[in-house]
Amino acid sequence: NPAEGRESVLTRVKLRGLNGSNNYGPRAVGLKVGFSGGGRAVLSDSKVCGYDTATEVEGGTLSIADSRLCVFENGVLVQSGEAVVERTRFSRGEIGVVVESGHGRVTNNVFAGLE
Repeated sequence: NPAEGRESVLTRVKLRGLNGSNNYGPRAVGLKVGFSGGGRAVLSDSKVCGYDTATEVEGGTLSIADSRLCVFENGVLVQSGEAVVERTRFSRGEIGVVVESGHGRVTNNVFAGLE
């Protein structure tokens, strides 16, 4: 959990789930960001596949760039906070981006094979 004004950076990361959960128990999440006080996480040049929710934001900011999200129900789920998604490919999923509360900025991405 970075202090305010600092950030956590994940580059060239591969997260591979089991293609989602069964219909019971907790939902599988690939990367969850939850900062109080304005923290920031950056995911770049990475791949997150096989989770019910590939990435989830519950406070703070998550920036995703030059990455791939695949085999998911929700690619990016913002429950509070902010998600910034650029130059990322969403494939073989259901819903690319969901913003329930907070902010989302989605630019220059590819959405392919979504249901």
